Amino acid sequence: LRYACENGLTSSVMIDASDLPFRQNLEATKSVVEFAHPADVLVEAELGHVLGEEDQIQSSLTKHDEATYTKPAEALEFCRETNVDLLAVCIGTNHGVSSGQDLDLRTDLMKTCNDLFQKEKLTTFFVLHGGSGVDPKDIAFCVNNGVVKINKDTEYQFTWTQAAIKVYDGLRDSVYHPDGGPSPLGGRAGWKPDKKRFDTRPQMKEMRKVIAKRTQDMIAEGGSNGKS
Repeated sequence: LRYACENGLTSSVMIDASDLPFRQNLEATKSVVEFAHPADVLVEAELGHVLGEEDQIQSSLTKHDEATYTKPAEALEFCRETNVDLLAVCIGTNHGVSSGQDLDLRTDLMKTCNDLFQKEKLTTFFVLHGGSGVDPKDIAFCVNNGVVKINKDTEYQFTWTQAAIKVYDGLRDSVYHPDGGPSPLGGRAGWKPDKKRFDTRPQMKEMRKVIAKRTQDMIAEGGSNGKS
């Protein structure tokens, strides 16, 4: 992180030390802010725990575990001492595949944090991790209570893969012999690959269209359409 900041390689970084005890998380975050801010780099941190799996690391907590949730008073102390720009507030969301009924969301915590920060005139903004599958009404509520960034990696992966399968299902015979046997590039038994159809560049355009449409929908769900 230090190298990226000091060499102008990024405009923002994230330090996720949320698996550490509160004080150690705070100190680790503060150390990053100290070299990032002089380089005009924004710093995001996390307090609490997002359920599920990320980068092949599985959380051991359950949705009813209080340690999952960010404590507003700790969030205030954390941001005051670290001067972090963005804080991922954990309200019970989940990394990976989930749906509304699987989550024990505490959107009230987002409002409590936002109200507290406004009262104390703290300018830290909030982030929502594990946003895939969260009801659009909850997304809009969080946006109205200080959230300026929502992570939806799983939703993008899902949308992209659905689009890719839909496209390539119709192209199988352009790269595989109909009998399911060997399918060399040079062709076999009256069959040969059809480059006009299996060229990946046009197919990627189709996937990008689907992703762009879903992105537009999510922007509208958050009430941010027409804004920059």
